[in-house]
Amino acid sequence: MSVEDKTILRNLQRAITKREALDVSDARIGCAKGVITIGGIVRPATGFISVKPKEELRFILEDIARDPSVRDVAIQCRFEQSPKK
Repeated sequence: MSVEDKTILRNLQRAITKREALDVSDARIGCAKGVITIGGIVRPATGFISVKPKEELRFILEDIARDPSVRDVAIQCRFEQSPKK
């Protein structure tokens, strides 16, 4: 993995953690050659019942995509509307 890819992943993980509203514990997040890939399951974090995970992730990715080293984003995950039980 290139230094740029590691930096992109680190920035994405920080952005997700900062938002606090998403649970990505069952998601697979990767980056190769500037392309971010998100798979698995994304859901609201516990205590964030009214959060729409698809919209939250879109806000985060819009911010991350401003980085010129990000070439594309591939979202291949399933969105659940309720927190993990």
